[in-house]
Amino acid sequence: MKILFVIRDMFMGGAGKQLALTASSLVDRGHEVYLYTYVGASLEHRIDSRIIYIAEKNVPTSKLKEYLFTPFHIHRVINQVKPDIAISWRANAGCMLVLGAIGTGISTVFSERSDPYMETNMILKIATKICDYSDGGVFQTSKARDYYHRLSSKSVVIPNPVGLDLKFPKIENIESRKKEIAWVGRIANKQKRMDIALKAFQIIHKQLPDYTLSFYGDGVDIQWIKKMVADLHLQNYVFFHGAKKDIIDIIKYSRILVLSSDYEGIPNIIIEAFIAGTPVVATDCSPGGARLLIDNERNGFVVPMRDYKALAAQCVKVIEDPKLSNSFIQQSRTKLKLFEPQGIFKAWNEYLMKIGGGNHFMKESN
Repeated sequence: MKILFVIRDMFMGGAGKQLALTASSLVDRGHEVYLYTYVGASLEHRIDSRIIYIAEKNVPTSKLKEYLFTPFHIHRVINQVKPDIAISWRANAGCMLVLGAIGTGISTVFSERSDPYMETNMILKIATKICDYSDGGVFQTSKARDYYHRLSSKSVVIPNPVGLDLKFPKIENIESRKKEIAWVGRIANKQKRMDIALKAFQIIHKQLPDYTLSFYGDGVDIQWIKKMVADLHLQNYVFFHGAKKDIIDIIKYSRILVLSSDYEGIPNIIIEAFIAGTPVVATDCSPGGARLLIDNERNGFVVPMRDYKALAAQCVKVIEDPKLSNSFIQQSRTKLKLFEPQGIFKAWNEYLMKIGGGNHFMKESN
């Protein structure tokens, strides 16, 4: 089967990483896979060399032009590639694909990677309504699926895998690690709520003055959060390291990882922390991705969303109790078995064959 993936861009972030893994797995199963980006040609995530990459040459120079012209560009690419099925990644691309596929006769699948309930941008709220007219959908949680009333009965819930050919690093001794609290993600406060992490750290710092907070990531709110650090007089204890590709090799030396988001899909960074052997304290972000990964008090802590005092208290509890930390680490690696790639990608393949036509000969990878 010929498959076309459509995504806005492949810049750093969890969505692009998961697309790359999923697309590669479909190539392994004998599919001919194409990837189309309509904003920017930068591939900050490595993609399989067998995937045929198409970058839009007529890149829109404004948001208005992006929404007006991208469906026509996608329509052109569909006629050029002639796929059996096209998969959109995130609501922006989902809207564009539904409109661009009109009159082509191909099946469209929408893959939601975030939380539709938390969207406040009116244009993107309209985009989610248009996504509801896709032929199928793949969601990370049942709550996210249920937002799309028309689409939900034709959709499946498939979580993210932990990665292909995964090698677990040696677990570093918990008591000899850096006295560092790690935060990893895109520096965008509307979703990621760095302010909550920073307020929690302000409390932690009073109890554990030797500890630092490290932000690993880039984004639109970098100067805003740096100003907040200065206003709280924490410049000597909070550090910004930019986005890092090999984040597992970095956070395996951190004492703890915090996730402070209001909403996520399934947070890839929690999975990466499990792999690294780093304890996690996370907010109960909508629509339930953190809680799907963390069984509270068994392999980490989940605290109420935006409750920085609870976030601080549970971080201190983990830091001050090495035995608890080691228990979380061991239980987290056990939890990862539920997200092994073979089963996850088998589910993807079976669903796409159902939507795109099952009369194509496909081979199952070992």
